[in-house]
Amino acid sequence: MTTTANDFEPSCVVCALDFEQPVSGVLDTAISIAARFDATLHLVHAWLPAVALSPEGGMLPGANELDALATNLGDRLESTAAAVRLRHARVTTGLVPGTPWREIVRYAEQHDADLIIAGTHGRSGIARLLEGSVAERVVRTSSIPVLVVPIHHVDDPTRSKERPVMETEIEAEKEDVWIPEA
Repeated sequence: MTTTANDFEPSCVVCALDFEQPVSGVLDTAISIAARFDATLHLVHAWLPAVALSPEGGMLPGANELDALATNLGDRLESTAAAVRLRHARVTTGLVPGTPWREIVRYAEQHDADLIIAGTHGRSGIARLLEGSVAERVVRTSSIPVLVVPIHHVDDPTRSKERPVMETEIEAEKEDVWIPEA
């Protein structure tokens, strides 16, 4: 059976959260979609622990520090979920260690998600090369539809929705758009 856009009714939505960027726009979008379709909303944070070896052969940070970091992230995730539950009751969480884009896709596949929602800063050039794009890699590797939501910092006037957009800016942004091959 062929599914059209009119038939798309997700029952499981995965929202990838990155606590280093504003999550309100991504969350608002995820909550809105999950509520509209009465879907289960999975709030997922994938984290890659920064580990190095000391000259003596030990790990930096140690296991205790990594456990504390995981606990802190878990607390933040649960706090976010508690706030989301005020708007949509069917919320669950997932804190997964590993390469973020890979773990987000894996989590969505394991939970039979119908949609992944991820935020992006829309970086280009050197910043994109150095920092990478989790959202882009999720889009490229996922067989599940992905909705990418732009992240706008409140204090960034160049990203304001009310700001007029110049035609040259539109042309420049077209070059940064990745279009999957059919």
